[in-house]
Amino acid sequence: MDLVPYNIYLFFISIFLWFAVGYMWKDKAIMVVHVGAFISLFVGYLNA
Repeated sequence: MDLVPYNIYLFFISIFLWFAVGYMWKDKAIMVVHVGAFISLFVGYLNA
């Protein structure tokens, strides 16, 4: 069960979709949380 690259890609997609939900609902808290998650995941992915 070597799903390492796929789970990261799916997580990026889910972060983007939740950010879109926050944008549609005009909910800044959801957007801020998912921008932070995206930055954290992206930096971790670059350093791996």
